Amino acid sequence: MTNDPTLVDQIVRAVMSRLATPDGAEGQSAPAKTDCGCGGSKESRKDLTADAAPHAGDCGCKAAADAGDVLRLSARVISLGQLEGRLDGVRRAFVSQRAVVTPAARDLLREMGVAIVSGAEDQDGPPAHPAVVLGVATDKAADDLGVWGHLRAAGIDVQQLARTGLASVVSEMCDAIARDGRLGVLVADRGDVALCLANRRRGVRAIEASDIETIEQSVSTLGANLLVIAAGGSRSEFEVRRLVEQFCQSGPRRIAPQWRDALT
Repeated sequence: MTNDPTLVDQIVRAVMSRLATPDGAEGQSAPAKTDCGCGGSKESRKDLTADAAPHAGDCGCKAAADAGDVLRLSARVISLGQLEGRLDGVRRAFVSQRAVVTPAARDLLREMGVAIVSGAEDQDGPPAHPAVVLGVATDKAADDLGVWGHLRAAGIDVQQLARTGLASVVSEMCDAIARDGRLGVLVADRGDVALCLANRRRGVRAIEASDIETIEQSVSTLGANLLVIAAGGSRSEFEVRRLVEQFCQSGPRRIAPQWRDALT
């Protein structure tokens, strides 16, 4: 049995196309389609919006780059043909809940450091505030510096990880960032160790919470997606909350061309 991802890609597309054929339509002539490799056709033009122009091949599917680092895809099958040549600078690919991402397409997204975000078919753009995963790795019983409550009050979807030790928390957080396109905020006694551990992981770009200007620059030029806060520092909880809020709300998250090859 072959493991050729390109062949698997073609098979998945063919099967999905077959399943999309209405009952009783077998043997009838299907309307002509202009295929661009995305699984869509000119028949799907009703899905287009004014700001989502058709891509190469003019198939009419909604596959448009949103502001900054987001690519929005509404086709039922996400294949290589839909992705090739359009992932430059993209960090998140938004797909519908029922979309099938072929193995070859998934491998390409992983290689390019692009996270797949599903269930975004009803959104006109990327979420105003990306979901956040919060980790705490300190010796104190309960010291998140008020970050969890502040994020919740700001209307940001936040998940707090179990306190299982620095290495374990960093590993779990990096999985959520690379796999789900979430942002990470980590409060740790050893911020230096956390940074070293996190930045070993592909698709994770961790920075230290220093000041607002540095955070803005890191987000816009490095695509920073994990903020590490040193516990026990001299900053007040108010200052920490400002830094976290700036990190979560800054965007778009881009990697400057001179750093892209090294960081993706």
